[in-house]
Amino acid sequence: MATFFPLYTSCSLLFLTAAFIFLPTNNGALVDDVCRQTTDPPLCLNVYSFDPTIQNETLPTLAAIALQVAELDANAIKIKLGALSNSTNDPKLKALYGQCEKLYVDAFAVLKAAVGDLRGRRYGAIKGKADRAIGDVGRCEAAFKNSSPVRKLSHELEVVAQALGVIAKSLSR
Repeated sequence: MATFFPLYTSCSLLFLTAAFIFLPTNNGALVDDVCRQTTDPPLCLNVYSFDPTIQNETLPTLAAIALQVAELDANAIKIKLGALSNSTNDPKLKALYGQCEKLYVDAFAVLKAAVGDLRGRRYGAIKGKADRAIGDVGRCEAAFKNSSPVRKLSHELEVVAQALGVIAKSLSR
C-alpha cells in the first residue's frame, strides 16, 4: 500500500499534465473575438498572423502587440507626411501634410503613453488613448476627403487602435 500512493500521485500528475498540454485552449478565440469587433476583421487578423503562437497569448499581450504595431504605423505615417510636405511646392498640400503630420505626432505620443497605462493596468486610460488615436486618423482623412496619400497605413492604424480599444474594454471589466 505504501508504494501505491506515490505511484497513484505520479500517474495523476502525469495525466493532468497531459490534459493541459493536449486539451485545446480557448485563447485562440481571443484574437478572433477582438478582430471581429473592428471595422476590418480580416486586416486585424492579418496584423496578428505574423506569429502563430499569438493565438495562445493573453489579452494584455495582445494589447502590447497592438500598441507596438500602432506606434510603428503612426511613426511611419508621420515620417511619410513630413517627406511629402518637404517635396511639394503647393502651399495647400503643404498645409494639409503639416496638419496631418501634427495629428500623427499626437497619435504617436498618445500610443506611447498607453504603454505605461498597460504596465499600470489602467485599461480605461488605454481605451481613451486608442479612441484619441482613431480620432486623429479620422481628422487627417477628413482633411483629405478620405483620399490621403497614407490612407492604407492610416486604415491599418485605425483598425489596430480599434482592436486595442476592444482589448482595453475587455480587460477593464
